[in-house]
Amino acid sequence: VRVLVEGLDKGRLEDFAAEAPVLLGKVEIMEMDDCDTDPYTEEAYVRILREKLEQYGRMYPNWSRENAIKMLEETSIKGLLRQISLEVPLDYDKKQSLLESMDFESQFLLTCRILDTEIQVGKIRRDLQGKVKQEIDKSQREYVLREQMKVIRKGLGEDAGLAADVEQMQERLEALCADDEIKERIGKDIERLSGMPAGY
Repeated sequence: VRVLVEGLDKGRLEDFAAEAPVLLGKVEIMEMDDCDTDPYTEEAYVRILREKLEQYGRMYPNWSRENAIKMLEETSIKGLLRQISLEVPLDYDKKQSLLESMDFESQFLLTCRILDTEIQVGKIRRDLQGKVKQEIDKSQREYVLREQMKVIRKGLGEDAGLAADVEQMQERLEALCADDEIKERIGKDIERLSGMPAGY
């Protein structure tokens, strides 16, 4: 059985009584301070948050498109702040800090800071994944080329000893602790050697 619960108001627990079979508590309803700004300032706040949500959506394409559209249609700053705290997938501590923030200005600034952090983390994550993919692709290409060279040499009846020597040198090069420039030069020399006909 799945139960969906939606909070209607923020509250502060004043008193708590743990009695079976239910837990009872006295809760004081908390209202966020009103946004005492003129319509132009409120529109500026809304636009800033919309821009950040659009950037967030680009960094995290798996994020719910329906929620994003619903939030971008929100015109009230209080409503938009509430939607972000509910719908954007954040760590528990960040959600809790948003929940505990009762002052409009501090909640707006905190929301901006959290979204900026998530956007930056998303950018770094995407860059790292791109670099890892490039390294994997490069390694796979090199492996395929080496295997093709083995097959060609075998087909041409070239000396298997040269191929074994070249392969052993490449393995030693990969394990070598040296600057990238030096390793690159040695690698080119090994490639030249591997391209020579047998008997040289």
